[in-house]
Amino acid sequence: MSIDADRVDEILRLARLELDPSERCRMQQDLAVILDYVSTIEHLDTSDVSPLHNPVEIDENITRPDDAHASRLHERFLQSAPEREGPYVVVPRVVGDGVSEDV
Repeated sequence: MSIDADRVDEILRLARLELDPSERCRMQQDLAVILDYVSTIEHLDTSDVSPLHNPVEIDENITRPDDAHASRLHERFLQSAPEREGPYVVVPRVVGDGVSEDV
């Protein structure tokens, strides 16, 4: 299956990509190969193939118990903070002070 240059340009526009002419030509060739492969797959007889829900056959999910426990990571995290106030990390203000400015 071939793909024309206009279609490649449209795909590049939608993906917000800019390619030079040689890259564009290679993209057109690569897309043609991909579309040919997909076309081949579309024509395969899959009537005897059951849908795949999970790549690994399992009877039951294996999970760990959800036990609540105290974490010591908080203190380790605070030790690496450049500035702290009690149990909190001090960061620069990123929002206004709440006073609106008339424009």
